[in-house]
Amino acid sequence: MNDLMKLRAERGLLEPLRQGHGTGGGTLAAHVDFVRQWTADDGNLMLDQLCGAIA
Repeated sequence: MNDLMKLRAERGLLEPLRQGHGTGGGTLAAHVDFVRQWTADDGNLMLDQLCGAIA
């Protein structure tokens, strides 16, 4: 309960902070268009297929 009270005092709301990396800086950032197109064409995307395709 203390953490919730601290969060409310610091931010004014109880919504949790965003976690993880910021957008656009991940490992696949350079291939985002390719991955989006591939998943749109065939939603059954396997990691090993992706690794082979972008290598």
